[in-house]
Amino acid sequence: MIRVLYVDDYTFDRELVRDALENEETGFRVTEATCQRELEERLAEAGYDVVLSDLHLGELSGFDVIDLVLARSPHLPVVIVTGTGSEAEAVEAMRRGAADYVIKTPHHIRRLPRTILAALERQRLLAAQRRADEALLESARQWQATFDALGDYICLLDSEGKIMRCNRSCASFLNAPSDEVAGRPCREAIHDCSEPGRSCALARMLVTLQRETEVLQHGDKWFGVAVDPLFDRGGKLAGAVHIMTDVSTLQQQALELEVINKELEAHNYTVAHDLKTPLRAMDGFSRWLLELYGDRLDAEGKKYLGAVRRGSQRMAEYLDALLDLSRLSVVEMKREEVDLSRLVAKLAKDLQSIDPARQVEFVIAPGLTGRGDPSLLGSMLQNLLDNAWKFTSKHPKARIEFGATGDGVLFVRDDGAGFDMQCADKLFVAFQRMHHDWEFPGLGVGLASAQRIVRRHGGRVWIEAKPEEGATVYFTFANAGPATRVGEGYECERSKPSPTISPP
Repeated sequence: MIRVLYVDDYTFDRELVRDALENEETGFRVTEATCQRELEERLAEAGYDVVLSDLHLGELSGFDVIDLVLARSPHLPVVIVTGTGSEAEAVEAMRRGAADYVIKTPHHIRRLPRTILAALERQRLLAAQRRADEALLESARQWQATFDALGDYICLLDSEGKIMRCNRSCASFLNAPSDEVAGRPCREAIHDCSEPGRSCALARMLVTLQRETEVLQHGDKWFGVAVDPLFDRGGKLAGAVHIMTDVSTLQQQALELEVINKELEAHNYTVAHDLKTPLRAMDGFSRWLLELYGDRLDAEGKKYLGAVRRGSQRMAEYLDALLDLSRLSVVEMKREEVDLSRLVAKLAKDLQSIDPARQVEFVIAPGLTGRGDPSLLGSMLQNLLDNAWKFTSKHPKARIEFGATGDGVLFVRDDGAGFDMQCADKLFVAFQRMHHDWEFPGLGVGLASAQRIVRRHGGRVWIEAKPEEGATVYFTFANAGPATRVGEGYECERSKPSPTISPP
């Protein structure tokens, strides 16, 4: 039921409109008012869906009706129904807020129900639009409140790197109101430079179109910076989110930890170095005893001296390995692009020259590179290949592979002895071994050394294996994913039965 309040002081017109509405199947119920007092009383009752009003009334006009109705109910539609109005009056009525303007002719009166329904539909659509606008404004207010509540210094940038908006923390950091910061290039407002540096995360993001990070110093504080791209619906770069996080405390802790680690490494180095002197004395005096007084010793005595010599030599090997591990943590790094495939090919040739009778196929993916210290990367690959060579030695034929997965993770794989993954937690601990010395001789420092080198390059290393099915060592480098270049596979010199290195 649609409730209609009709304001008119002319009885004939009221009956005409009532007959036009209440005979409709859509269901109108008409309530009348003939003066301002009755209008106000009816409006106080509320519950009306639409108001119809004549333009020319006795004590008030249709314009007054519009003003009274909208003052009480701003969203209640008012339709002017008149037989004497002019075009100027129609314009004025619409300007004051009327929903429609109808002339009292038989044709228009017959169309009045549809006019009212159309006005109600417009009102419904306007109400829906108002609710949507209010929800959007509330969402924007909540977003802004959240944006300003974050402690990190956040800027929204356009595709040229200019600041469109910054949160309260960032404005406070820049010591300027948000509206003054807007429009300034990020590099000038935040980094105080006219051109981006080589390490600028924003400059790198504009090239890679993915998250880029950096650590920068601003005064006496350190900040971690992350820049994430923003794309429009078409996938085109529309801007970026620039987030600065105060990491001064973490940076200080990292520096303190670095000092502690260096002191610990120096202590290990000193202890290992100092212990070698008495070990050399033990081995030397034992050897002299055998050489000078061997004829006075029986077989049992010689056996004991031999055990002393072997033990002291073994301990010396452990100390040398410990010294090498210590050096890995303190040696100065020189980063450059390293052709890892060519390096592996050279190391493979060196291995096969040691035992040319072994049937080992090396498979080396061409063109794999990594950015890092050439010496350290060479040492790491040497350890991994040495392990693969050693643990395939019990197989008459073996395969050792160097390559990369689809997402750029490098690996060294063999089909040798392998191991049970339940013991994998011991693999990267120095001097922890998975096999007996009589099976595969060694000290158990190869993987520990490789892990230290990979970590110094900001990457990680892990291993997968199965008993008698071999092992695969995976490793990555931070911000230096391998790139595949066009090139041929590397191959060792062939001389039967020497192994060959063939492309995958």
